[in-house]
Amino acid sequence: MTNLIAARRLWMAFSCLLLVVTAPLAMAQDDGPAGVSVRLVSVKPGAEAQFEAAIVDLTASLGEQGRAFYHVYQRERGDNLPSYTLITQDAVFGELPEADVDPSIIDRIVNSTRTSNLMTVLVDPELGIQGGGGLEPPAQYLRTRIRVTSPQTRQDFIGWQTDAADLLEEAGLDDMRVGRIVLGGDPNVFIIWTFQDDMSLGLPGVDIPGTVGTERAQELFQRLSGMLVGEEEYILRFRDDLSFTAAQ
Repeated sequence: MTNLIAARRLWMAFSCLLLVVTAPLAMAQDDGPAGVSVRLVSVKPGAEAQFEAAIVDLTASLGEQGRAFYHVYQRERGDNLPSYTLITQDAVFGELPEADVDPSIIDRIVNSTRTSNLMTVLVDPELGIQGGGGLEPPAQYLRTRIRVTSPQTRQDFIGWQTDAADLLEEAGLDDMRVGRIVLGGDPNVFIIWTFQDDMSLGLPGVDIPGTVGTERAQELFQRLSGMLVGEEEYILRFRDDLSFTAAQ
């Protein structure tokens, strides 16, 4: 019972921040760095329907209260499935209006959840490629790459990532968002998001040989050697049926 109460308090604290955004999409339209909350939720096997029904009620409640949007992604491959990613605005980077959420909705979410990790991510447009469009995700799938540096190589990686974004933009990539965890996790972890129409692992619209050339790309990626102590890659699928976007 104590663990349930503690978990509920964590979710209620999260709910107070719920002016939820599509995150790596909207926040990187500004000229400078911005931040978002990223919550990774692992759901108990067999409890997906319960969790999703509660999320539907949560988004409906927020919509009725005039919130802007709430977007949910489901992880398609990898370990610890079923799991979902919720990406939100973060009060660390500016005051947010309160949300009045029925505690029973939070209880239903907590009861169906195995683990829940909340992180604050700083997203810097200098490290990525700014895309356009509105609040709706531009594609159904969100390719997520996790790259972990050591404290000693973090600044080297930031310089490398800036050069990589320039090269990939020249090669045809038109949208890539790059964030680093600043609260709730390892500050040496970087998250790279790109949108795509399918689950392939190739970058959409990128033509290395026909633009920057294979040799130049190889030289860039050879520089990455020794900077990383870990990396992971997976695909998230946007769950439109669980998400909400207000009319613009």
